[in-house]
Amino acid sequence: MNNDWFYNTDIRVSKVVKIRERLTIEPMVECFNLFNIANYARLNTILDGGPGDVNGTPKGKEPTRVGQGSGSFSPGVQRAFQFGIRVSF
Repeated sequence: MNNDWFYNTDIRVSKVVKIRERLTIEPMVECFNLFNIANYARLNTILDGGPGDVNGTPKGKEPTRVGQGSGSFSPGVQRAFQFGIRVSF
């Protein structure tokens, strides 16, 4: 019944560089799930013996990880890095 906590630590490092009076450049590096902690989907709390229940058959060979989609817009994904630059004028 009591599943593990959901851990997600993100960090962003950036620096604003002023080129001219009205031109700034901001390079950045972002890291999602910094400590690469595996977050698994919650178990079903209804004990009816169905697939995925605590006392039932598993849904697959391994537990389902949270956020198995693509990109970095899903919390709980494996460690991912993102690089970017922002130009303001």
